[in-house]
Amino acid sequence: MVPIPLPISDSDPSFRLIADSAPVPIWVTFPGGNRAFVNRAYVDFVGCNYDEALSLDWRTIIHPDDAARIRDESIKGEASLTPFNLVGRYRNSEGEWRWLSSVSNPRWGPDGTPIGFIGVAHDITE
Repeated sequence: MVPIPLPISDSDPSFRLIADSAPVPIWVTFPGGNRAFVNRAYVDFVGCNYDEALSLDWRTIIHPDDAARIRDESIKGEASLTPFNLVGRYRNSEGEWRWLSSVSNPRWGPDGTPIGFIGVAHDITE
């Protein structure tokens, strides 16, 4: 399959409005994993302001029993430059452990080079 560039700009007001209206955490990363954008549901889940949520190391809120596995799966998934899924327990803003299933898809620049990932998480605790 030929990668299709994903024209996402976190400065685009339409993108922000759509993403902030979503009921699930959404994020956009640069290569290497630093966050370029997080939506309102992401900010609410982690329980800090937008700038803090952008710089939060999401690996610090993984349940200790899931941490090593999720870190390994994340590294392998990002290296594959293909969509990947992570399932595990994450601590929310109220200190509760919630089971999340996240899907990350690679983002491609106009020239076809990888420029990071876009991801979404669903609470599957129930």
